[in-house]
Amino acid sequence: MPNSNRSMPLKDRRVSALIEGYTVKGDRALPIKEGDSYLAERNTGPVLLTCRTVANGIVFARGSGYAFDRFECAKVTSVT
Repeated sequence: MPNSNRSMPLKDRRVSALIEGYTVKGDRALPIKEGDSYLAERNTGPVLLTCRTVANGIVFARGSGYAFDRFECAKVTSVT
């Protein structure tokens, strides 16, 4: 399982990222619902967000977070 603060390979089901000194692990196969924490990555490295809603395969974050395609996201399973 990768452990990087730079990349979450799209081919991997289980991913991890270093976010502000914490190792955050996620699973792309788990459903993301309102209120769930999730990892997402596009061009700037992984980010940790909270789901506001999921519609038409797009995950929208609470606050000012960017909207990500579902395949770019992994539901958080642990933080250490």
